[in-house]
Amino acid sequence: MKSRGSLRLVTVVMMGMCVFYGAMAFQLPVETKVVDQSTFLVLSVLAALGLLGGVGNALLTSPMLPANMAKTRLMISLALMESAALMGFVLRMMGSKPLTVLAFFIAPVVAIGLLILPRALASQD
Repeated sequence: MKSRGSLRLVTVVMMGMCVFYGAMAFQLPVETKVVDQSTFLVLSVLAALGLLGGVGNALLTSPMLPANMAKTRLMISLALMESAALMGFVLRMMGSKPLTVLAFFIAPVVAIGLLILPRALASQD
């Protein structure tokens, strides 16, 4: 069964969305709000789980899998990694300091660029 849509295009769009979330987060004015430490911890754990799940899923996706299964797994990895950037954006909107959420935006872009983009460029859509 031929899949619809290009994995290359989706990968570039997802990387762009992570950069967009970061750019928007740093456009917000720095406020004196204090984010509840438990909220910060919960969202940090969720972001870390999304990032680790996305990285693990991408690493377990081999070229030996059928094309549609590999594409589906890589799409799931992209969504999990983008969730980390979204959690950082939410924390920044809640009032976190910019430097405390910087890793939320850098890690997904680097992980997508190193793990998924090469697989997407090698895929035969």
